[in-house]
Amino acid sequence: MSEDGINSQAMIIQKEREYLNETIKCCYLGVVESIDAPYASIKPMALDSDGQKRPAVQKALISIPPIKAKYVDTKGTTHTLKPKMDLKKGDHVVVAVSNNDTSHYSKDRDTFNVFNTNLHSVEDSIIISKIAQEDDFK
Repeated sequence: MSEDGINSQAMIIQKEREYLNETIKCCYLGVVESIDAPYASIKPMALDSDGQKRPAVQKALISIPPIKAKYVDTKGTTHTLKPKMDLKKGDHVVVAVSNNDTSHYSKDRDTFNVFNTNLHSVEDSIIISKIAQEDDFK
């Protein structure tokens, strides 16, 4: 036992637990810094455990909802609306982190190779939603 009565094995397990909690990423809130579709640079909002800003994620994939809106005009003609992406610098977003390396993802293929075996890396971020602002409801 250590001076303060804590078993050294328990201390090691606690430190490992803290490390895992800090390094495994699932989802986070961020701010859009720039957009180069289909990617965006995202600055995570939460500070790290030392109170420091986290580095920006340079190539977060931007996902869009699979929505097709149709309406019928007064003449009975059906029209399909194509939603436009309303994402800009400064927007707050919800970002998911892929289990796998997404650097070789391509919309032109049904599969892609995973070369980096680091699971839950923040570099494999995907923007899944924009956080609603007050003016979104007007």
